[in-house]
Amino acid sequence: MKIGWKITIAVLACAAFATSAFSLTVEEVQEAIEKSGANWIAGETSVSGLSIEEQNKLCGLDLPMQYWQEPDDVVPFSGKAPASFDWRNMDGQNFTTPIRDQKACGSCTAFACLGVLEAWVKIQSQNAFIMPDLSEQHLFSCGGGSCDWGSTPWEMLGALRDIGMPDELCFPYQSGDDGQTRPCSQTCDDWPSRAWSISNYNWVLPPNEEAIKAAIMTGPVWAGVLIYRDFMSYRGGVYEHVTGDFVGGHSMAIVGWDDGLGAWIVKNSWGTRWGDDGYIYFKYGSCGINIQVYSIEFDLASNCASNVPPNLAGLYYSTEGSTTPRKVDPGEEIRFYLDYEDINCNLYGGELWVRVDGGEYVRQQEPLPQEFNCSADDAGGYFRVEVPNSYEAGVHEFEVKAVDLCGGESNGLTGLFKVVAEGEDDDDSSEDDDDDDDSGGGGGCV
Repeated sequence: MKIGWKITIAVLACAAFATSAFSLTVEEVQEAIEKSGANWIAGETSVSGLSIEEQNKLCGLDLPMQYWQEPDDVVPFSGKAPASFDWRNMDGQNFTTPIRDQKACGSCTAFACLGVLEAWVKIQSQNAFIMPDLSEQHLFSCGGGSCDWGSTPWEMLGALRDIGMPDELCFPYQSGDDGQTRPCSQTCDDWPSRAWSISNYNWVLPPNEEAIKAAIMTGPVWAGVLIYRDFMSYRGGVYEHVTGDFVGGHSMAIVGWDDGLGAWIVKNSWGTRWGDDGYIYFKYGSCGINIQVYSIEFDLASNCASNVPPNLAGLYYSTEGSTTPRKVDPGEEIRFYLDYEDINCNLYGGELWVRVDGGEYVRQQEPLPQEFNCSADDAGGYFRVEVPNSYEAGVHEFEVKAVDLCGGESNGLTGLFKVVAEGEDDDDSSEDDDDDDDSGGGGGCV
């Protein structure tokens, strides 16, 4: 089908406010909001105090203006969607991952794409607890991005499809620290075996609320927006442009909507000190947000087809390998060191389950930290288990198992701890191996 083009009123309305570059104070922005009748709040943010040049560099969506035009002659879409929808709160469960901070590099498109993919991993796993953390640096550096001019959505989404992205520990994000693009050669050697990939990506058409909502109900979507200077001072409410010059194109992830507010719920990558804890309510159609929207196709089963469940190798009270039953007081936390021997597994962001005396398994309160990446040189990490007051004095057996991001369940390992009776003299020095020195274990705990 041949597609024609027409300039959208939304883009023209946004561009009509453009002026020459100048910095804006929070007071100036708030005054413009009140004069225009808009419904949002300005304030100091993580980026509002940056120089013009530094702010401009944050907007790294490399997309010429002709792409901010609405196609005509597309098949109309009509569908029924709920009045509100939010992947951060699906019956009390959050299927998004934490807000990141791209800092001094135009890598927003990489951050937005991985914000989308990480959420899809959780959604298709039907497990809001796990916490995938993929490498923005790998995507940006190996997908053709540059801190100076950013990247196109097709470069980043194409790289997600064609080469895949490993976890954050494979190639930790560094470009934001100094504004310098890192070469792809600095990624880890075994990244292909740790990579997640999408099957494809699709432009959401027609560019209207109904079609975009339908796409979001499957999972968050990537969106491009036209950014103006007042955006830097957004702290809450429903954003629409009211003052300031045009800055550039910017990439974010739409995770939901609210018809009562007439706004998309959008995840940004400027840290939690910007916006509403890193999020923004973006007015429908404002500043081109409906036009460049892409959904992804992702299949968890194919990504996990070669996954090998983790193999736990040792459970100790210290890195020295102590297995003497740990003496604890009721209500105290026990810290254990967990080791494993399968270097191809990855438990980072996964689950740890513990049961005592053959009872029910209880999942620990936080996903496994970075130290549980099996590809690390020093494989292993610490975790803590609280001993409830209800345990009677004496020796108890506990068992632990881990579950990776693909749902692969490890073997179980057992250990012992002894609850000290009130008034009991504890002169066993062996437990001192488990002091607060995290050397050798990376300091992570659950």
